[in-house]
Amino acid sequence: MDFSQSSLNHNDEFPADSSNNPSFEARSRKFTAVCKSVFGNYENNMSLLGSIATVFGIGVYEGMLLSKRKAPGRAVFCLRYGAAQLLPSIIWLTKPAELIALSMKRDPTVLLKKFKDIASGCSQSASKQLFVHNAQTLRSVLAGFVGIAQILRLVDVASLASDEYETRVKTGQESFLDSCSERVIRLAGSGSDVTEYSLDRFGRHIVPIVEGLITLITLVILITM
Repeated sequence: MDFSQSSLNHNDEFPADSSNNPSFEARSRKFTAVCKSVFGNYENNMSLLGSIATVFGIGVYEGMLLSKRKAPGRAVFCLRYGAAQLLPSIIWLTKPAELIALSMKRDPTVLLKKFKDIASGCSQSASKQLFVHNAQTLRSVLAGFVGIAQILRLVDVASLASDEYETRVKTGQESFLDSCSERVIRLAGSGSDVTEYSLDRFGRHIVPIVEGLITLITLVILITM
């Protein structure tokens, strides 16, 4: 029989995977594991929300100090002003109240207070401006220290979760990907060149059962890296 003319192909020995990109499923699982670690801790979530709420609350208080009483749209302005200062507060910046008022299609001269110049010598105006500056300073200090600490914690937790996922994969503790519909279990002992060849040829369709963690990790790296 002339096998050179045979139409058989090893790629046809297993049905096609349900996904054209199995690595996408692996990345999705890794991303899910990271999200669960980052947002699955109730105490850490409450700490993060408390920090955000405090900075937001101070921003709203600033908006009240900057806006006129009984001015149309004052309540909405205070809320938007507080929300707009969340990220800038981390690097000690403040978005101008005038820009926020204009973004609301409000006249800043109607909505915002106009403080007297320092040269006027008005102590009452100076006192009100000091209240605004004190609120901005407190907001920036809280966001700068607490906010950055929370961001670093999230990065650290995400990194640990990513490492833990890779460890579970390398030690055979992570479940198989769903993109492969059929698998063949192969008993490989402590080492098998045929198993490595089969993994290279059939990929995720081969499930090797090996002796020794080092051999298992080597095979996992071969099929996934």
